[in-house]
Amino acid sequence: MAHARYTRWLLEPKFFDVRHYPRIHFVSVPVALSGLARGGPLHGDLTVRGVTRAVDFRMQPSHCAHPRTQTCTIRVVGGIQRSQFGMHAYRALLSDRVQLGLTIVLVPASPGSKEATAH
Repeated sequence: MAHARYTRWLLEPKFFDVRHYPRIHFVSVPVALSGLARGGPLHGDLTVRGVTRAVDFRMQPSHCAHPRTQTCTIRVVGGIQRSQFGMHAYRALLSDRVQLGLTIVLVPASPGSKEATAH
């Protein structure tokens, strides 16, 4: 955010309410490792303020040399309607559409595990 005042608004109870909901949680559908290099659509469930909705994001191409053995950072962008997540304040001033940019770190699966984890 360009202004500290706007950032404070976003963190308040009327928006993201970070005191009660300090995390945004996203679970994607499985993605092939080859999809990391190409980027493209990324579908999944997003939880904001305790409300979960299906969302469609766009994964940016990521240049991960060895995603099965090294951590890998991907970037995801997309929009949501804030009203679907209980954010109704300031509707006369602000759009219902919010653009999100997420940075996700993929961590290789530990021995014996079948899936990588994301942080």
